[in-house]
Amino acid sequence: VSMTELLYGAVLPSGAEATEALAIVTAGSEEAFAALMNEKAQALGLKDTHFVDASGLHDENHYTTLSDMAIIMQAALDNPHCREVLTSVNHTSPATTQNPEGVAMTNRFLYRIRPQQTGNVDIQAAKTGYTAQAMNCCASFGVSPKGRNLICVTSKAWTGDFCIDDHVALYSQYADAAN
Repeated sequence: VSMTELLYGAVLPSGAEATEALAIVTAGSEEAFAALMNEKAQALGLKDTHFVDASGLHDENHYTTLSDMAIIMQAALDNPHCREVLTSVNHTSPATTQNPEGVAMTNRFLYRIRPQQTGNVDIQAAKTGYTAQAMNCCASFGVSPKGRNLICVTSKAWTGDFCIDDHVALYSQYADAAN
């Protein structure tokens, strides 16, 4: 499986097996990859973020804030490969012997938010997450009608639908102010 396909598997369906594989190939282990992530967080000037694994599963020593997550989202969007994956609604991996038709993946947030009213903001990218502690979370990127880039980060939504509702409400309320 290529690194690109692992990135799609990590982002679109939030595949922990893909994040683990990326970590091992990139740094030799999840622990070593987490150390690289912490170095990057420091380089980005993040003061309230610490990683212990590649998947984001709960650990008391694995944490971030919504504002730090917005900076992480911007850094990811600055990387062309990450931007391509974060802006994909659907992706099908190449065919393999095990999966002759490939594996279909969908960014459910982008798939479900696109038809909704978002104050005319064009939602172009998103990454969701879930833990029992943080509940449904999302970082999304949109462009206002006048071309201003916007990032929205939320947590603690009871369901994935409520998470989308939160983003719709925030973009709808603040889109005009962003112009």
